[in-house]
Amino acid sequence: MNFEGASQFILHKLENELPDILTYHNLAHTKEVYEAATRLGKEENITEEELTLLQIAALYHDSGWTFSDTEHEMMSCEIVMKYLPDYGFTPRQIEVVCKLIMATRLPWSPEDHLQKIIVDADLDYLGTDRFFPRAEDLRQELLSLGRLADDTNWNKLQVKFLETHNYYTDAAIRSRGQKKIENLELLKKSL
Repeated sequence: MNFEGASQFILHKLENELPDILTYHNLAHTKEVYEAATRLGKEENITEEELTLLQIAALYHDSGWTFSDTEHEMMSCEIVMKYLPDYGFTPRQIEVVCKLIMATRLPWSPEDHLQKIIVDADLDYLGTDRFFPRAEDLRQELLSLGRLADDTNWNKLQVKFLETHNYYTDAAIRSRGQKKIENLELLKKSL
């Protein structure tokens, strides 16, 4: 596998082809998910190959946004299937990467350990100091895409989301669980 080449390719693609309207699903988000997946993967003691596939999935998971704002996970898998063979990824590895990408699709139902890690990485920000600015980025994006007609109930939606969300891995629960509870309490106070 040529991890470096596959990484540089997709980062360049995202930087140059993601629509400016995406204030949340942008290059910064991809880098945050990559960093969280790397950290969680190491803390969860996965193998080197698993970590590499997890990292590639994190980098490619929102690449479909370069083509479409609907079914972007499917589009991301198409990008994976088209380009990763050029970087020496086997059909089995590509299948794993696509399953990881599809695990980030709502509603979440991760089926294995790696899928649980990427889902936790995708929502890592919920349990960080970045929660409020990233939530605002998401609100702006949804408004711009016409998916949030009226944002007067935004904070209530966020409270409901945080109340129903659970991290799956011990590493995420340990490192992000408490801060997520604190963010939820701050959010409730703003209602």
